[in-house]
Amino acid sequence: MAPMQNKVICVLVLVSMLALGTLAQAQSETCEVDPDERQNCGFPGITASQCTSRGCCFNDVVRGVPWCFHPKTIDVPPEESWPQVVMQWGSLSQAAFSARKVGFPHDTS
Repeated sequence: MAPMQNKVICVLVLVSMLALGTLAQAQSETCEVDPDERQNCGFPGITASQCTSRGCCFNDVVRGVPWCFHPKTIDVPPEESWPQVVMQWGSLSQAAFSARKVGFPHDTS
């Protein structure tokens, strides 16, 4: 593979990591889960402190459903994050295209 192709691939990998990192930050967890949707995270007789130490939610109000349960993942898009990701992707992909066309400084190929 030519040195120029390696540089373009590195730039594209960097752009992909940046975009995925931004998207990964847009998730959160909540303990507000409908009782019939709860996924058990404990064992019979588990206490609230034992449950929360496992990273789970505890609510013993409703009988007949798990009291210790996994939190629900929700998507929370940060304000104006999508335009930034698109702009960053556009700028970096344009830079990669330009670098491929013109060459990086000090490029010997």
